[in-house]
Amino acid sequence: DEIAQSHETLRATFTMSVLHRAVDRFRFVVPDGFEITDVASPLLARWEVVPEEGRRVLEARLREQTAETVTLGVTAVRAPAKLEGWTAPRLVPLDVIGSVTALGLLVDGRLKAEAIAGEGLIPIDTAVLGSTDGAGTMQIIAAWYAPQGDYALSARFIRPKAEMDAAASLVLT
Repeated sequence: DEIAQSHETLRATFTMSVLHRAVDRFRFVVPDGFEITDVASPLLARWEVVPEEGRRVLEARLREQTAETVTLGVTAVRAPAKLEGWTAPRLVPLDVIGSVTALGLLVDGRLKAEAIAGEGLIPIDTAVLGSTDGAGTMQIIAAWYAPQGDYALSARFIRPKAEMDAAASLVLT
């Protein structure tokens, strides 16, 4: 999850192992306030967000049924970002029997993270998330492993007060 002053971007990669029978779609509950901007997979035919039982569900349809492992990349954006009382957004997969998660938090260098608290999470080295090359001012501040699908993460992000750094020079002749 990437937190900036103006927006929040959720990037998720799902590796779905099909166990019992061939499938031609995967479904995920979209977190409140987020809009899906991209879904990518070599087998993807189309995707759409549909209302279902009072929630929004991302439905990714495949070109054909498969019983093989499928990898899906999903990007969602929320604008403006929720800086006070933030909780980690989750794209929750439906029709699954279990899941594990590696979760990383990237924060704009112009923001300060405070009161980071997690439940059901094991801290891990941020190096497993790779580098932030090309991410501008984003910095990886923490990473966790969630051995079960039931976890929670919360934090508060503040904008430090503006400061001025001035250098003066004087030339007398």
